[in-house]
Amino acid sequence: MVLQEGIYWQSGAKPGRCYRLLYVNFQEGITTSEAKSALAEVWLMLTNLRQGIVQDLQPTKVDDPPASEMKVSSENLTCLLGFGSRLFDETVHVPPIVNADLRPPTLVSLPVRGFRSLPWATTPTVNRVSPDLAIQFIADTELAVNRAVVEIHKLILRGLPLRLEALFTGFQREDRRSWIDFHDGINTLRSPLRKLVIEVTEPGDAPWLIGGTFMTFLKIAVDLQVWRQLSRSQQELVVGRHKLTGCPILDDLPQIVGGQVQPQFISGCPFSGTIPNNPTDRFIDPAKASNRLVVASHIHRANFNRGDDDQASNNRVFRQGYEFLDAIPGGGISLGLNFVSFRKDVSAIREILSRPDWMGGVNFGGVTNPDLAIGEPPPVPLMSILAGGFFAIPPIEDPFPGISLFS
Repeated sequence: MVLQEGIYWQSGAKPGRCYRLLYVNFQEGITTSEAKSALAEVWLMLTNLRQGIVQDLQPTKVDDPPASEMKVSSENLTCLLGFGSRLFDETVHVPPIVNADLRPPTLVSLPVRGFRSLPWATTPTVNRVSPDLAIQFIADTELAVNRAVVEIHKLILRGLPLRLEALFTGFQREDRRSWIDFHDGINTLRSPLRKLVIEVTEPGDAPWLIGGTFMTFLKIAVDLQVWRQLSRSQQELVVGRHKLTGCPILDDLPQIVGGQVQPQFISGCPFSGTIPNNPTDRFIDPAKASNRLVVASHIHRANFNRGDDDQASNNRVFRQGYEFLDAIPGGGISLGLNFVSFRKDVSAIREILSRPDWMGGVNFGGVTNPDLAIGEPPPVPLMSILAGGFFAIPPIEDPFPGISLFS
């Protein structure tokens, strides 16, 4: 079995810069056969689109140009199909579309209250919908990912029994930084270990997922107003790296200057404004720390055990991040990260966002002791969830991934 495209786990595989995630539901009252036919039609259209074939640009008249002259550039478009817990809910789908017993036990909706360290946002734009399907598009251009969405919309206008519920957009940054201006994704899983962390290899309660994976999608808003209330030194303590270079904090007692803790950084770090290729582990993944402020920083919480990447208790995930920037009705902007990760067990994400020794009572490092020492950064309620979900991602099958669910 082979993982679907759109999971860039292989060495040298570089994801496109543009991201779209489409939430789709089946219309009420349809049969299993109708659902299967609808998905087969969608996947055939997307397969053709990846080959540059647009259905409405195919010749239909005698004097039309040949089909070979009407192909468009696919711009390295990849398409990925996932299934949410709603699909298996027999109280939602009457009659049932698929057998509820085929739902993996860990495939659930996001918690009603969010996570201990990552709550739902309180803004009116929060989207808590849990869809039947999630379809991911990644490509080199905005046109390619947007065209894929529009072509599905055309099929629905033609009568396909589907309903578009939500659309999420994102882009990759060439500077490898995030909206808080620090480098992002320095310490990622090495290519040889990614598949060990991603791929489902044990049948468990969902044999149809063997060779596939689970996807976690979280649209996470970042509160820049809260973040910018911290000094640069406080921000560096919270993240655990030098803001400009990305060099990690030295595991030593920081100095207090002007009433604030001034972090020290590892000497000889090769980082500058950009991250070089293949830096040593000492800089991208510093050893487990002993100083409590350093231990509380994000880069140490994100890899708490500092063990092997495929060690179950280490809960490493493979992440593909895409930033977003939205306008807020009435004025202002909303910005943050589309957190997209793949893991053979979604319980790892819930563990990371719930255990106090991973992310604690705050969602981006910081200390958890309310009695702060002089100069220590306060806990930072920096992030909240605007939308998200867990999805089962079956391996490649013909005519579409997950066909065995509809047998």
